[in-house]
Amino acid sequence: MIDLFKFFSPVHLLKLPFANDNNRLDSKFYNELLYILGLEEQEDRKITRLPQDRRLDGSIIEETIYQIKHLQPDLDEDQAFEIALSLVITWINRILFLKLLENQLVLFNNRPDFSFLG
Repeated sequence: MIDLFKFFSPVHLLKLPFANDNNRLDSKFYNELLYILGLEEQEDRKITRLPQDRRLDGSIIEETIYQIKHLQPDLDEDQAFEIALSLVITWINRILFLKLLENQLVLFNNRPDFSFLG
């Protein structure tokens, strides 16, 4: 009977989330992350560089492009952006992985002192 209840529940039939998933990014965090990176999401869900008039000098993508262009001045803007974007995505993925790992260590062991990123 319990299996039938689970099968016919609205959560299962409508494919609704049934628990709070700590590994999901909420929209506020996602938008803040894009801002820090110096990127924006287009309506077709494509991530692009901010337009020239809205670029932030201290953003991660702009600083990375600056360093790449300093090391390889013969690259054009599009090439430098593609290289910078792949580097920034790799760095952010690693940081997010470490943050998720830290969260799971603290929750699993019930020990706040297992926090290593602060």
